[in-house]
Amino acid sequence: ISVSKPKPKFPLSKIVEVEWVDACGQAGWRDIAVYNDLIPAACKTAGYLLKRSKNEIILSLTQNDQHDLNQCICIPASWIVKVRKLKY
Repeated sequence: ISVSKPKPKFPLSKIVEVEWVDACGQAGWRDIAVYNDLIPAACKTAGYLLKRSKNEIILSLTQNDQHDLNQCICIPASWIVKVRKLKY
């Protein structure tokens, strides 16, 4: 007799890609022109959507069937350019 295991229940199901801008900087003695040319870094992050509010979005890159999360990031809403739902 073959007994099938129940499918694991993971806590998060929506996967999104977030386009956002991040602060950037340099340290050390450099000519003022080097620092005048600094610009924010354009970023993309994809992960499981944990929370989205008017203040932030929180993603997890990894989850398990014990409802544990790993590799989470909280991105301030004011840094977000675009959020796109991914299909899988």
